[in-house]
Amino acid sequence: MGAAASRKAWRQERLEERAKRRAQATARVHQPIPEDLRRSDPLRHPGRNKTLELLQLGIFLVVAVGLHVGILAVFFGAGSVVAAMEKKGPPKDNKIEVTMVTPPPPPPPPEPEPPPPEPEPEAKPKEAPKAKAPPPPDPIDVPKEPPPPEPPKAPPRRIVGLSLESTVGGGEGGGPSFAVGNTRMGNTEKVAADAKQVTELPKDPTPPPPPPPNRVASRVPSKGTDGPALVKPKRKSPVKPGYPETLKAQGLEADVTVEVVLDTRGKVKTARVIAPSPYPEFNEAALASAKTEEFSPAERDGQPIEFTLTFTVRFRLTD
Repeated sequence: MGAAASRKAWRQERLEERAKRRAQATARVHQPIPEDLRRSDPLRHPGRNKTLELLQLGIFLVVAVGLHVGILAVFFGAGSVVAAMEKKGPPKDNKIEVTMVTPPPPPPPPEPEPPPPEPEPEAKPKEAPKAKAPPPPDPIDVPKEPPPPEPPKAPPRRIVGLSLESTVGGGEGGGPSFAVGNTRMGNTEKVAADAKQVTELPKDPTPPPPPPPNRVASRVPSKGTDGPALVKPKRKSPVKPGYPETLKAQGLEADVTVEVVLDTRGKVKTARVIAPSPYPEFNEAALASAKTEEFSPAERDGQPIEFTLTFTVRFRLTD
């Protein structure tokens, strides 16, 4: 009785443990489990029928014994057949008749067919006699070709200046004597003309416009230029950019060029990176520091104006 009670208690503990595990598994499931899966739950075992189990075990034993008996019967039957064949011995008549059959001779090879007669060559047609070429014409009857036209002559080169014919020797003074008169046409006269017969060239009837009058200066030009005076903005207090910790731990440095647009008060209106570094963290830090910079306003002729400024933000580990 003690063993049966302990076995019953052990089985009850196993059932409670399985129920607990099933409850834990059900609590972890977000979607309900279908009924067909609940039936195949490995933790749920219905009560076993001992009579059915014993019946199944008996059937299994009967089938196994039958298979073994069948295998042994086949083995012993084959052994008895082999023993009977050995006792009987080989057949009494061991003669083997061999009949030699001579194969018939091969048929003679067929005679080769005679080659076909060659066709007679066709007679070539007679060539017609060639006509005699006409004799060449008499050179006297051949008309003479007209001579090629002469190429047009280039206009004579116009020479302006001293010519040998205009020089004189002897007389009063030494040296050459130049022709006088109107020489704008490109050629000088060979003989000097009388100065009294040379008339003055006609002048342009439209006089040149008068120069513009002087104007009073309304501004002071900048140094070295003629444009209006320009005062560039100046940084009031430089802002130190924040060094990215991840890049600082790796010992990386970089330069980022930033372009800012200042309004009339010197405040940063817009900012953008025009020469970025290969690390996005440096670019973001430089852009953030550029937006917080303050400058004095740029002036032109004493009036504040918007101004575009470019500067470089440097990230150094020694700073």
